[in-house]
Amino acid sequence: MAEEYLTDDEQLEAVKHLIVEYAPWLIGGVLVGAAVFFGYRYFQTYTNERAYKAAAEFTALTAALQANDHTKSRQIADGLIKNYAKSPYADQAQLTLARLDVDEGQLDKAIAPLTQVMNDSKDTELRQIAVCAWREC
Repeated sequence: MAEEYLTDDEQLEAVKHLIVEYAPWLIGGVLVGAAVFFGYRYFQTYTNERAYKAAAEFTALTAALQANDHTKSRQIADGLIKNYAKSPYADQAQLTLARLDVDEGQLDKAIAPLTQVMNDSKDTELRQIAVCAWREC
């Protein structure tokens, strides 16, 4: 109750004491918050750029398939599988490799990419496509 009757100078000293005591924590909290915010924004940008690059490579793959260039199609598919292994584009590239193997009459080579998609794909529709290609649904 005595604190209600502090003089202006005493109140100023109390405020200064609080600032000195809590300023490092406030500044640290602001810095951590800013780091989290900018880190999250960087991660979003990075993820989007990777997705755009994978989509561009897949577009090049479909163009090579339409041009009937099997060698270039295989190279692009291998790059997609290597560089974007966790994306659905890698699964589609595996299916493309299986299709190229079947088209070339190498049925035993088509087993590996189909099995890879059947066992490891996160996309249930792509897994079903691989199963149907394997068993001729």
